[in-house]
Amino acid sequence: MKKLLSYNAYRECIREILIVTFKDKNIRLSFLFSIFALVVGIFANLSIPLILKKITESFSLENPMSVTLIFGSYGFIWILSQVSTHIRAIFTYKIEQRITFSLGIKVLSHLYSLSHNYFLSQRPGEITNVIRRAQQDVPRIILGIFFHLLPTVIEFLLVITIIYSLYSSIYSLLMAGTLGIFFIYTLFSIKGALKYHEKANEIDKNVDGIVTDWLSNYEAVKVFGRYALAVQICERELKKREKSEVRVMTKYTLSRVGQSLILGICLSLTSYYIGQGVLKGVLTAGDFILFNGYILQFIIPVGILGQVIQDIKKALIDMKGILDMLLTTSDIVESPYPIELSGSCFQINFQDVSFKYSDRNILENVSFEIKAGETVLVVGPTGGGKSTVAKLLLRLYEPIQGQILINSKTTTRGGGMKM
Repeated sequence: MKKLLSYNAYRECIREILIVTFKDKNIRLSFLFSIFALVVGIFANLSIPLILKKITESFSLENPMSVTLIFGSYGFIWILSQVSTHIRAIFTYKIEQRITFSLGIKVLSHLYSLSHNYFLSQRPGEITNVIRRAQQDVPRIILGIFFHLLPTVIEFLLVITIIYSLYSSIYSLLMAGTLGIFFIYTLFSIKGALKYHEKANEIDKNVDGIVTDWLSNYEAVKVFGRYALAVQICERELKKREKSEVRVMTKYTLSRVGQSLILGICLSLTSYYIGQGVLKGVLTAGDFILFNGYILQFIIPVGILGQVIQDIKKALIDMKGILDMLLTTSDIVESPYPIELSGSCFQINFQDVSFKYSDRNILENVSFEIKAGETVLVVGPTGGGKSTVAKLLLRLYEPIQGQILINSKTTTRGGGMKM
């Protein structure tokens, strides 16, 4: 049930970002042009091995014009395939940057809606670490699925369909089996690596928080001569990150080695059966060129497909931090219809106000009144609640008990106002 709620949160977060992103007409056009370039690239890639087969068979033709046309077609299709890939990259990059922008605005808007309590419980370095990861990973999930994962699978299935329609079913079964084994191995092999990756994310976030804290207190470190301690602590934390990142990369690399072995063995078997068909006279040299053209053409994309699947899985884990942030609710509820205070004279009343931080009580049943035009000085020992009074008045915090009134109008528990 918890896992289902997590996936629903992922889906809802991505859906909201996509809605905001594709409100722009230019982004919608960029997406359509990207899809068009993708379709052109797929058909061009499918055509190249078929043309190579024709080229091989054309050497026996006595008509030089036919040979020239076939060679010209091959060059044109190859150029079309490469150009469509680069054009698609131009449009998808624009979409990627807009997704990053939309996510950044969404996160910043949400952060400014949270209370001061949230920021007291977070290190600034941890927050920026989470935002940075999300801005890298959300485009990777969306574009990885639409422009890498699905197109490669569709292209491979079309190849299997072409081979099934032209040749014996054994060849299409071999290629389908290759894809199936590859996917099953990839999904199972990266499970262990993903657990290490999740731990590495926590370590990375913690390290950024600690290092940022020490750097932001540079003046105090220098005044009290504690720079050796600062370097020692940062060194210890950075060493943890080094070990965790190496462990994660080792796991992913071993997974990729297995992927390469599967592709190599399965495709070698396919080539062997095709070669046997040529020797027996069932297939021609052109057929051998066609099969190997598809094999060589798709071995790299299928290999990259394993990398894309890993990247998407890693990105979903990296998104956990941003989802936790976006699902955090503020303990101060702002009124959708705040009361507007006009004029320049204001009277302030604290009525039995109590407040405490997580570790200690600060104010207990405090009541006072400041009339319009009065100047009041609040004095007391350090930690007595002087700053807390001002922060409560500004609604950086919400009192746990009592009311704060300005001109007899409450500011607490949804009674927001603007001046």
